[in-house]
Amino acid sequence: MKEVKRLRYLLIAAVVGLMSLLTAQAQSVLEQAMQKKVSKIFSKREFQRLQRYRPIPPFDESPFYGLLDSPIASKKEKLSLLNKILTNSLLGPTIELTPKLNLSLDGLIYLIPDYNKTDGVWLGYEAMLEYKIGLGRKLILRSSNNYTLKSHKYYHEHKLYYYFNPERDGLVLISAGQTSRETLAETKGEIFSMKHINPIGANSSLRQYSKTFVSLRSTISPLPKLNATLSLLYEDRKPSIVPTLERGKVILSELNLIYDFALTAPTPADYPRATQLPYGYGSVALGLNIRKAFKPSTLGLDKSEDFYHYNMIEGSIRSAWADNIFLHKLAVFGGGFIGERRLSPLDTRHFRSLSIVTPSTFDNSWATLSNDYRLDKQWAGCYWNGTSQKLLLGRTFLGARGLGFDESLHLKVLSDLDKRYYAEFGYSFGWDRFFRMGLFVGTDFTSSRANWQFAINVPITLLMSQWGERY
Repeated sequence: MKEVKRLRYLLIAAVVGLMSLLTAQAQSVLEQAMQKKVSKIFSKREFQRLQRYRPIPPFDESPFYGLLDSPIASKKEKLSLLNKILTNSLLGPTIELTPKLNLSLDGLIYLIPDYNKTDGVWLGYEAMLEYKIGLGRKLILRSSNNYTLKSHKYYHEHKLYYYFNPERDGLVLISAGQTSRETLAETKGEIFSMKHINPIGANSSLRQYSKTFVSLRSTISPLPKLNATLSLLYEDRKPSIVPTLERGKVILSELNLIYDFALTAPTPADYPRATQLPYGYGSVALGLNIRKAFKPSTLGLDKSEDFYHYNMIEGSIRSAWADNIFLHKLAVFGGGFIGERRLSPLDTRHFRSLSIVTPSTFDNSWATLSNDYRLDKQWAGCYWNGTSQKLLLGRTFLGARGLGFDESLHLKVLSDLDKRYYAEFGYSFGWDRFFRMGLFVGTDFTSSRANWQFAINVPITLLMSQWGERY
């Protein structure tokens, strides 16, 4: 009997060892295959763009970051016809009309740019003309046309951008046009790295207004760890869906300050923009946001009741740290409107919302919070995200020893300091901030039914897209 037991143990050990060996080999083959596939699709310069937001250890725990170390083909090597067709179809083609003039068109992954309960699914396309004036300067014309399947509305917008980058850490962005969406442009990198915890300016998600606007944003780093952004905006707001809504105008300025105590990550010298850790990683980052909408008389203009006026201040603190189980990311924020105010629904505080398929990260965006949820007094809230490879998937072939999937828990809490609360909890899995799928549940603690939503998150498209970037 002892020999039989011993033989059984040896057999079990052999099977376990063989399975471990096969799993390791399969993982190695998979990684090599994915590296070869990725290195054929993306150029060396595009990989450098992705590397800008790669955290340093231990914050790069996702094995998917290893793909950024894969050997990249030389720029002179041309992609195969199949890869060209696939890349252009998904991401959209960029056509070089002249050495300084490029035309870019939307790809299939941008076919559904938005979704909300009022309009339903948006369908449409966008085209961009880019003229390179010189080093650090370019002019961009963007035209977007969309149709909503539920409200049967046609939305179109046309924006002209002028990018001026006089220094390595500086940016001046002037824009003008007509739109129903954001009027103070955030770059893809800013959204990816949570530079602004909540939307800046009057970038409301409400679509009931057509806005003619002129805006200016200037970003500099006056100190090595201090980032300052000044925004100026003029909007003429006309109701586009409900004629009875009030028409109004706004002239506002906003100052956004972020001081990061650990902004010291190394950077690749061959890329024009200094790489830095996403804000808050490895230490603590403090943020201050001050916004003022002016009365016309304050600026020496004739007083008019058509203009909104208010003062808003908001503070935030964020950090990230790792322990034996989780990579924690925490952001706490609070603020309010002070003094005399006359607000439009577009000016009240709102929060980033997630659609079913979205490039926005799960970290600071709400899946179950209604897009018309607004606060016009005071508020406080927090975002916590814990990412790990030691939960459920870590024990299967999908985990660290297999496909390298990680799992995250998401908790978001919001209060308007007037007995109004909202909380959301979510679970997601995927490859860090490259691709994720998640299920979320939210409640306002008064309704009998909770809100549920499934979401697919593809934040890597924020960095793969050239559109709206600084360089």
